Amino acid sequence: MLYAIAGMPLFLAGLAGLGKTISAKMSHICSKIFTRLSFQPSFHAAACYKLLFCSLGGGIVWLVIPAWLIAMVEDWSYLDAFYHVFITVSTIGFGDIIPGEILGRAAGS
Repeated sequence: MLYAIAGMPLFLAGLAGLGKTISAKMSHICSKIFTRLSFQPSFHAAACYKLLFCSLGGGIVWLVIPAWLIAMVEDWSYLDAFYHVFITVSTIGFGDIIPGEILGRAAGS
């Protein structure tokens, strides 16, 4: 109960701070890329490019890299590992693929 009262607001404040930091870093990276390419997009186009860059970066960090690591550690195919990561990160959690179990074998056998 104490965690719910104090911990959740602290977690959300930390998450908001992390989001601001990542956003600032991504904006800085995009600005450097635009400068190197001598590309001067309009304000709205720059915002769209930054959103696209952040989305691709987030997809790689949250889905692609963990799936690759799980595929190596668990000796799964990359597709199975990607499916597991997506289902876990999206909090659907079917429970049909569980780390530590051999795929294709029923539980308990």
